Amino acid sequence: MQPANLSFPLHRTQLESIAESGRWAPSADNGLDYSVEYAPDALHLWAAPDFPDGEQSQRHRRVLGLMAFGAAVENMQLRASELGWRTTIDWAWGDEQLATGTVNGLPVQRRRMARIAFDQVAGLAPDPLAQAIMTRQTNRHFYSRKPLAPAQQMALGAAAAAVGGAQLIWLQGKERKKALELIWLAESERFLRRSLHEELFSAIQWHSSAAHGLPWQSLEIEALMRPAFRALRHWPLMRRLNHLGMHRLLGFRAGYWPCWQAPALGVVVVSSSEPASGARLAGQAFERIWLSATLQRLVLQPMAASTVLPFQNEADQGASHATRQTLQQGWQQLVGDRAFMVFRIGHADGTPAASFKTQRRSLTEFIPI
Repeated sequence: MQPANLSFPLHRTQLESIAESGRWAPSADNGLDYSVEYAPDALHLWAAPDFPDGEQSQRHRRVLGLMAFGAAVENMQLRASELGWRTTIDWAWGDEQLATGTVNGLPVQRRRMARIAFDQVAGLAPDPLAQAIMTRQTNRHFYSRKPLAPAQQMALGAAAAAVGGAQLIWLQGKERKKALELIWLAESERFLRRSLHEELFSAIQWHSSAAHGLPWQSLEIEALMRPAFRALRHWPLMRRLNHLGMHRLLGFRAGYWPCWQAPALGVVVVSSSEPASGARLAGQAFERIWLSATLQRLVLQPMAASTVLPFQNEADQGASHATRQTLQQGWQQLVGDRAFMVFRIGHADGTPAASFKTQRRSLTEFIPI
């Protein structure tokens, strides 16, 4: 839907600018796929036809997708505030929100994820977090060990608390040690189980120009380890090496070690009895944390495996029942609520800059034909 004449005073260029900010939100493996429709006073976000419904399988992928939608909508709200517009979000769940549309001339069934409505408010102050939307990125290097200042931790906590129901908890002492064990377990599971292994390696792009997935340069793999890591994408080899404990070694390198070395470890928790709503709120809160960190010259890496794998069920054929139970109970004991995202964070000063910034599809690709 691309109306030629907008009766509402929100100009088309402003709608495009708001929509543009959404595509720069973080998503699992840089893979969020959705479409945007312009209305005179709103933007409509539709999930891609293959967005997992989470009823029988891929529940962890659905949670990750919903967090990404939350982050995208948060970016749009922030950009709208810069333009002087207040937003009202209508989150849409359930089969009643299914509709048949056309993409590239073919009929498809889509799920409406959100309607972002706009109205102008005199004297509305822009949210400064919007300034960091284009510069936010993942840094997978080892971080400077300089600790975060209490004021920095408070600012990050306040950014999360602006989203009702969300909270940032800093992990320290015994709690941090336990969290490191959970992270190690989850990252090891990603190499041990075939479906998780395929999910991991299918997201890696060995060509830097790819606008989907993770370019291999962004993984910050040591030069001597790159040929070996690339060979591990072959499951028969990975399966044999797992008998020797390779999955534990890789889980240590991918999760435990960088998180142990980072000066701070945080987790986003949400008080919500409904996983879909909780995931959306967590995505909004985490994006605000990340943008605030960027403004404070901090670097960050999300570590979602240990918090999302518990959402799987037996139909997923992914993480084992024992692993899911250990992760779920472990986080429940640590935070007393539903944990959605754990991350490591440190100072940009003294930390190498990220080697590569992942790209995005052009805005026109988000507009259905």
